[in-house]
Amino acid sequence: MVPMQNPIEAFESLGEKRKTLILLAAYNGEKYLAEQIQSIQGQTILDWTLLVRDDGSDDSSKDIIEQFAARDSRIRLVDDEDERRGTTKNFAALMEVALAEGGDAILFADQDDVWLPHKLCSLLKSLREMEEQYSPGTPLLCYSDLEVVDEHLHQIHPSFMRYEKLRHEPHNPIHVLLTQNLVTGCSVVINRSLFLGPAARESHGHTDDRYGSSSGHGVTSRGSTERIVLRCRFRHGIRRVS
Repeated sequence: MVPMQNPIEAFESLGEKRKTLILLAAYNGEKYLAEQIQSIQGQTILDWTLLVRDDGSDDSSKDIIEQFAARDSRIRLVDDEDERRGTTKNFAALMEVALAEGGDAILFADQDDVWLPHKLCSLLKSLREMEEQYSPGTPLLCYSDLEVVDEHLHQIHPSFMRYEKLRHEPHNPIHVLLTQNLVTGCSVVINRSLFLGPAARESHGHTDDRYGSSSGHGVTSRGSTERIVLRCRFRHGIRRVS
């Protein structure tokens, strides 16, 4: 029996391939890093590249990344001469690599989250639908809800949106942008047009969460999927920052 293709792989089998890049900035993440990378390897979409940069960790994070990269050619350690840049510049370094490599779809991964198997498929499907709706070259961003969990993956709340009392307002998106930090970087996919745009250039010096909120002002259109696509660790009710 031939396995059923998911919608994105079925579309790409017709001849259109997209380069999907996942950016993960690591620092002293040995406790959760392997679990997160394994969750990315478990995606229903198989064609992706994970770029990981370690920011001079004091623990075994870099060794963990190297072990995964040795076994899976889709995983690459971005190793440069600069070691400790801080979270902001760590992500900025990864974004420069992604820009040089010509990614068509860019996603951000926090080292302590866990992606559910359908995350890539859900977000890429939403992005594909938006690309069919808007003209070529339109800057686009799609985002999802997420499950809020503690450090042991015990559920705090099934929905980040409801947990933070946020809401979608598709008929008044400007109001949402001005009044709510609706989008977290770990829940988004952006297309290359947004990545090359002025808002993205301004955000290259920010973390992925700052990117999610600040880049909204340069997005021609923003879409969402209501599916929960990842588990996001909070500690004592506060978002863990990678």
